[in-house]
Amino acid sequence: MAKKTRTFVGLDYDSASIRGVRVTRLPKGRNAPFSLDNAEQIRGSFSKDDRLTAGLALMKEKLRIGAGDEVATCVSGKQIYVAQLPFRKLTPEETRKALRLELRKSLPFDATTAEIEFQVLGDVEGNPDEQQLLVTAVANAIIAKHLQVLDGAGIKPSIVDTLPTCVANTCFEGAGDPDDPAEAHLVLHFGPSVCTLVTSGEKTAFFHRNIYFAADELYGGNGEKPPPDDERTRRIDTLADEVVRSIAYYKKNSGESNIRDLYLLGAYADRQDLTQALADKTGLEVFLIDLSDHFADTAAINTADFALSLALAMREM
Repeated sequence: MAKKTRTFVGLDYDSASIRGVRVTRLPKGRNAPFSLDNAEQIRGSFSKDDRLTAGLALMKEKLRIGAGDEVATCVSGKQIYVAQLPFRKLTPEETRKALRLELRKSLPFDATTAEIEFQVLGDVEGNPDEQQLLVTAVANAIIAKHLQVLDGAGIKPSIVDTLPTCVANTCFEGAGDPDDPAEAHLVLHFGPSVCTLVTSGEKTAFFHRNIYFAADELYGGNGEKPPPDDERTRRIDTLADEVVRSIAYYKKNSGESNIRDLYLLGAYADRQDLTQALADKTGLEVFLIDLSDHFADTAAINTADFALSLALAMREM
């Protein structure tokens, strides 16, 4: 009897658009592990919960999401914390309790009302009693709102990721780890008004920050007339300066870690003036995230724009 194929759905959204993909995992031995069954993008104003719910309900219809489908989504916002840190070896439940106490020192929001998860990355070099953890903390209110909006659209996710970790996973799928373990990829995800910066590497410190950058306004994606060329150039230069400062901060605080190259994803990531300014200011080689090698056919979509949805759909559930 032929082995049953499995289908997965990846969804990501922001205030200006909803993107979703439906993929099928192919049998081993094929040239690519997945086929892309459907990819949809809905543009509009989704800053209000009722409009977002209606948009997600439409996406559910377009992607034919059923009760048995495995759906992965991600959350974003100010009350999300992701960090890599060494921590003593305990049982999973003891680790979760101890982390809640430890994070009270650094969380910019209340740790007692946050959902805390962690992933063991490996032992701390030179200290067998400690392990490196990738820790995420998300305010319960953000998760509750996310699930409420999805539930209103009739969608029940199997996985809810955070935007910073999803961006890092997307880079791993699109670029792999650098050859030198002491080097990291720098990744920028462009949303309508915020650029999310993440470092990604096998044995390098995880780092992320949000940079205000109104890409929708800059390129007329909000329906308004974009600013003059000189103003657009000024804002792009400001973003590039912030990226340079972030690189300097990362190098200073991560020991010997170095940045190898720069990967871009999201809306407007392929704009020539943007990529050129980032290359000139950072001195890094700039690439667009390309996940096409993972799929039998992605010719009909911009894989940099759909990168988050594609990476979410590829998650093991």
